[in-house]
Amino acid sequence: MWRPIKVTAHLSLLLLLVSCYTPVAQLMSMKQDVVLQIVIPHQTSAVNKYENAHANAKQTIKHGRESDYNNLRKRFSINTWLNFTDSNSPKEILNLYCKEIFAKHVNAILSLNYGTDTASSNNYIMKLAENLGYPVISWDPNYPGALEVKYIF
Repeated sequence: MWRPIKVTAHLSLLLLLVSCYTPVAQLMSMKQDVVLQIVIPHQTSAVNKYENAHANAKQTIKHGRESDYNNLRKRFSINTWLNFTDSNSPKEILNLYCKEIFAKHVNAILSLNYGTDTASSNNYIMKLAENLGYPVISWDPNYPGALEVKYIF
């Protein structure tokens, strides 16, 4: 005959095991968080264009009716942030990494470069991201890291 204390201990262990078990189908249905940080060198004439394009892309993903958008919404929880760097200062870029990228657990960095006056800050951002192991999506044809695919495990 079991004592009540032993029965309680076995029931709590059983409840613990049952609550920790998650069916495979339920794991497949869980959304994955995807965080994308967009870093753009500040240029007064382009700020509104980038902000509007960013807002339109977010609305399209959130409210798009095509099956591709429905599949994205079912599988991923997508969060994006748009940041502008005001100068080529390494201190400002490091602050951007510390306050925005690390704090928001960013999965990838998207870098847009549109001129030679911002090339040094863009190269610093990309080199820093590469050294820290962040995947970089870049439309800068002069950035050599954009041509390489690296897997970090």
